[in-house]
Amino acid sequence: MKKKEVTLELVHDILTLIKLQEYSLKNMKRAIRNPKVLDFQEDILRVLK
Repeated sequence: MKKKEVTLELVHDILTLIKLQEYSLKNMKRAIRNPKVLDFQEDILRVLK
């Protein structure tokens, strides 16, 4: 199987993305009661870290 390369251009650096995701998740926990949505957002945070 051939390797594929993916290049992403980000608007923010990784540390800023982590802080934004932590802030977003904190606010989502207050507003959103769907555990699947919260689990997904927590997974994103784990990937960023």
